[in-house]
Amino acid sequence: MSKGWIISGKGLRIGVGPTTITIKNDGTFESNGVPLLLGFDMCPHWIDISYNHLKTALRMNRLGIRENETSSKVSMLLEKEFIAGMQSITATCTAIDAFFHGTLKNLDNSDQLREQWKSSKKGTARYKRVAETLRQAFKLDDKQAKNFKETIRLIYDFRDRVVHPDSTQKGVVRHPEFGYKVEWRFAAFRAINAKNALGNALQVIEHCCVHESHFRNKEVASYCKALHKDIKPTIKKWNRAYGNLYGKGI
Repeated sequence: MSKGWIISGKGLRIGVGPTTITIKNDGTFESNGVPLLLGFDMCPHWIDISYNHLKTALRMNRLGIRENETSSKVSMLLEKEFIAGMQSITATCTAIDAFFHGTLKNLDNSDQLREQWKSSKKGTARYKRVAETLRQAFKLDDKQAKNFKETIRLIYDFRDRVVHPDSTQKGVVRHPEFGYKVEWRFAAFRAINAKNALGNALQVIEHCCVHESHFRNKEVASYCKALHKDIKPTIKKWNRAYGNLYGKGI
């Protein structure tokens, strides 16, 4: 048998118990004394993934503007910008989804909410579930709740166009930055849209996490405190690279 250590890193949640365990040859583990409780939150990791793909998309966009006179190079760079922008937006939406689940499981009435969504005849759209969960978990005023709901709807709409693209959408559009007529995907998933998606998502998540007066219960407060600690380094990188996160508002 070999000794193993659980290292508390980004997203890892360790409950009461020892921080060393024994890993058996069959892959199972045991610990002495108080049981070791582990949880994991993927939200900060998806935020990092989105941020890294955003940097690539922005770099491809800058190169495309520089090479604007050489159409063959622009075509290649637009393709790379699209791929990076699409992945950034999808990761942003997944981060919001992870935040939604982390918040929902800590709500006192989470089971009741799930039953309401299941009982709806037409079903409840994903973005509506997320927005309602945040409204109930945090003390948002009507304007904040409305703005957050619209922000979340737009991000999920972009994600849905990645996962479930409209097969009838065959027309071309004029690219807002280059002026060329291109496939819709090059305009939809360009760097600036990826940047706006991640910036707005970070605003929503941090706004919910940083104000203690927002929390409905101590479980939500505990979850948000740990999450904010994990995403703070990425927010600092954003502020250094693109200016204060709250400069443009939601």
